Amino acid sequence: MKTVFLDATPLRGSSGHRGIGRFIYDLLHGLAETAPEWRDELRVRVIHDIDWHDGCQLADDLANSAEMLFSLRGTSSKSLPYRRRMLMDKSAFALGADLLHLTEALGTPMTRHVLRVVTCHDLIPLRLPDEYLHGLQRITQPTVDTRRYMKAHRIVAISRRTRRDLCEILGMGASRIEVVPNGIDPSHWRPEPLPTDRERLAALGLGERPYVVYVGYWDERKDVPTLLRAVAEARKHTDVELAWAGHFNEIDLRKLRKYLAAHGVLELLPTVKFLGFVSADDLAVLYRGAHAHVFLSRLEGFGLSVVEAMASGCPVVVARDSGADEIGGDAAITVPQGDAVAAADAIVQLG
Repeated sequence: MKTVFLDATPLRGSSGHRGIGRFIYDLLHGLAETAPEWRDELRVRVIHDIDWHDGCQLADDLANSAEMLFSLRGTSSKSLPYRRRMLMDKSAFALGADLLHLTEALGTPMTRHVLRVVTCHDLIPLRLPDEYLHGLQRITQPTVDTRRYMKAHRIVAISRRTRRDLCEILGMGASRIEVVPNGIDPSHWRPEPLPTDRERLAALGLGERPYVVYVGYWDERKDVPTLLRAVAEARKHTDVELAWAGHFNEIDLRKLRKYLAAHGVLELLPTVKFLGFVSADDLAVLYRGAHAHVFLSRLEGFGLSVVEAMASGCPVVVARDSGADEIGGDAAITVPQGDAVAAADAIVQLG
C-alpha cells in the first residue's frame, strides 16, 4: 500500500483565509467522503503542522483535520514557509511517505527525497510584475518559481489558464501538467433556500433591500474601484446595495481607504456593507439571496467564488479574459475589464 502525505499546513497561515484555504478544506473532506473507493490501495496522511525539532506532525482523520485546521487559519507564525522548505521533504521521507502533495508552492522543500506533486493555483505575480514584484524580486521570482515546479514530478493546474501560464512563462512541459479544476460540495452550495435563510440574512443586516455580493480581498487586480463605480451607477436605476464578505482588520480597512482615495472612489465606501468573515453556511445564504455575485477581478487562477455562487443559484458578473470567465463559461455574464457602465447594466438587468 502506497502512502501519500498531503500538506495541509497552508490552512494555518494567511492562505487559509483565501481560496487556497477553501481548496484544501474541500479536498480533505472530498477525500474523506470517497475513502471507501481508495483506502484498500492508498493511505493518505495529513501534515497538519511542522515542528523545528520533530518535523511533520501527522493525522489520519481527514475530515477532523480539515475542521481543526480551518479553525486555526492565520494563527501560524511567519516561519511556516521556512519550516516547509527546510524540514518537510526529509521528514516525510523518514516517516515513510511514497508521495508528497504540496497544496501550494510557497515553501517548496529544498531537498527531494520523496516523489512530489505540486498544485499550482496561479502565476499572477509573474503576469503582473509591476503590481506584485519589487526590486530584486522582478529578477529572482521567475527563477524561484521555475525551481518550485521543476522539482515536481507532476503539476496540478487548477485551470487551463494556469496551465498555459506554466508553459508560457516558466517553460514547463505540458505533459507534466494535469488540469484539475477546483471542486465544491454540491450538498452545501445549492440553490434551494432553507427555512432559516431570511433570519440569517437579517442577522447580517441584509434582506430589506436588494443586494449584490462581493467575496474576497481588495488588491489591485481585484479592481474594487470599478466594482464600486458599477454599484453606484446601478443605484441610479435600482435600489441595490453592495455586501462585501471578507476577512478584514482595522489595518486592512485603513489600507483600503488609502487605496480607494488614490483611485477617487473613497466617497463610495460608506455605501458598502462590510460583513467581515462569514461562515461557509452564511456565505451560501448570501449567494442564494443576492441579485448577483459581481466579481470584476482582472486576473484569476480560478475564481472559486464564481463556482460557489453559480451552484447556489446566484448569477455572476465577471470580467472578460480574467480567468474567472473560463470558469463561469456561458453561465456567466462577462463585461470588459474596467467597464463600470457595462457591469452596472448587468446588475440592473439582473435586478
